[in-house]
Amino acid sequence: MLHIFICEDNDVHRTKLESVISKHLLLNDFDMSLALSANNPTTLLDNIKTHTGRNGLYFLDVDLQCDINGIELAVEIKKLDVSATIVFVTTLSEMSHLVFKYKVEAMDYIPKDIPANEAERRIAECMQVAYQRFLDGKHSSIKYFTIKIGDQVLNTPYRDILYFESSVNQRHKLLLHTTDSILEFRGHINDVARLGSPFIMCHQSYVVNLDKIRQVDKVNRLIEISNGDTITISRRRIAEILQSMNVVI
Repeated sequence: MLHIFICEDNDVHRTKLESVISKHLLLNDFDMSLALSANNPTTLLDNIKTHTGRNGLYFLDVDLQCDINGIELAVEIKKLDVSATIVFVTTLSEMSHLVFKYKVEAMDYIPKDIPANEAERRIAECMQVAYQRFLDGKHSSIKYFTIKIGDQVLNTPYRDILYFESSVNQRHKLLLHTTDSILEFRGHINDVARLGSPFIMCHQSYVVNLDKIRQVDKVNRLIEISNGDTITISRRRIAEILQSMNVVI
């Protein structure tokens, strides 16, 4: 989830900002939440310190009537949340030069004195862009296995794959068993085995996802998969599989 933070000392402006953000959270299917709306930098920084790795979206007033201004606050936020997205909202446009002085990268600089509909549009755009960046960063860590079936190209996350199986009826065909489907595609089991972790060959006809193994029956040389399927494990692969599962032999 992407968390949104507000720091605005003016109660009226803070309430308006909360209202616009809450409205667009309801209008859009965003995995976002308004985590904190504070009237001073200390409250905000204390919150970030206790919730590391936020990757948050921050709407900051520049003139906070405090010992530090909003731009200096942004510098401190970046020390705690290196992926923070900053948006400055202020009536003091002449302070915009401080953004460059402190070398703070901001997504937008929204004056409070612009028409309300224009301010709302820009706030909504910032939310949309920040959320898309959040999704791009989130998905970049997810690995996919790509297959082509006819004119379709399908991307299956590794986490959804149970195991691969050589087709009994057709040479150079494999069956991809996932959490909700079985797909047949052209390929060779040895090529799949080279994918590496979390996949490992357990038999000349099977490559299994180690994360989906429920148990290993050494006596009957069977692996039970998380969905209840059982597949064969060759005698010479048993020790390798168990070691990969961090099982003491």
